[in-house]
Amino acid sequence: MTDRYFNTIVSTRWLWPVVILLVIWAVLVAMLTAIFMIVGSLGFIVAFELGIRVWVAWLVCAPFTIWIALKYPIDHARRLRSIVIHLVACVLVVTVNQIVFRQFDPPQQLLEAMRESGRLDQRAQSGPPMARAPVDMLFYVVILSICQAVQASGRARERERRALEAEAHLAQARLQSLQMQLNPHFLFNALNAITAFVHSDPDASESMLTDLSELLRASLASAEEVEIPLRKELEFLDHYLAIEQTRFGDRLKVEKEINASLLDVLVPTLILQPLVENAVRHGIEPLREGGLISLRAQRDGDALCLTIRDNGVGFLSRANCKGVGLTNTQARLIQLYPDSHTFDVRREETSGCVATIRLPLNRAA
Repeated sequence: MTDRYFNTIVSTRWLWPVVILLVIWAVLVAMLTAIFMIVGSLGFIVAFELGIRVWVAWLVCAPFTIWIALKYPIDHARRLRSIVIHLVACVLVVTVNQIVFRQFDPPQQLLEAMRESGRLDQRAQSGPPMARAPVDMLFYVVILSICQAVQASGRARERERRALEAEAHLAQARLQSLQMQLNPHFLFNALNAITAFVHSDPDASESMLTDLSELLRASLASAEEVEIPLRKELEFLDHYLAIEQTRFGDRLKVEKEINASLLDVLVPTLILQPLVENAVRHGIEPLREGGLISLRAQRDGDALCLTIRDNGVGFLSRANCKGVGLTNTQARLIQLYPDSHTFDVRREETSGCVATIRLPLNRAA
């Protein structure tokens, strides 16, 4: 029981009330010491001893008062019960303080010291027995108020922490939902492309199915990852491009300009594939002669800059330019980097479109 009580006293939520009360107690002892030295012409040691004796009972009563204040806070749910408990505890604390105070009787000792120094009449008496009670009641209320303030502050911090956790979980759920929308969209388009080659070119359809299975295997392995290194993202993209190049043959050309020092930078999972897919479908596919898609990954100050450019007809000229791919890309970037990203898709002056993403330069651990 004693060990448990001691552990409760030294627990974290007791720290600030105890520290504050120790400071207040030290200030009160110092004030009384100064008063006794001035009024009673006492030496520092005698005055300091008397000052400690005046407040020594609170060294015992303060831990009990803090425990009661923290265990029975005056909240809305049990306000009446807590008030009754604190009234009883206040009476008990005042009584204990009065008993201890009278045991040491500092006022009487001060009067005797002043009589001996000739600064007081021999018939002078100390105050009435309960003269100290209002001071002890006030001190109890001060302790109760400090504990209430500390608890209110702790509850506010806890609510803030839970709100931040809830917001993080919500953002995670939204990102996963967006990614789940994106994968079926891509899968549907890829299967349509493979179906077109099943009878006309079985070898091509088999090659595309192999690349699709590799892409799906890699995608499932990263299903729970919101961000992955750029190196891994480029591997995903290579599987997709292999499918499209089998489909388009010489009509589709791909160029890459990747800064090797950026391969470990974190990017959102499957952030490049929908942009390249839009460039293929809306830019290159309508052209009989085909076209070129170029991918760049460069450093721009403290940011990673990803650029996908095509020389096709430009999907911004179509009504479906705000499809699942671009909409999800923008939504995911807003969720992951609300104030630290840019996403721009525009049509080139001559032909084609360019999509640019600028992300914080965060590297994988």
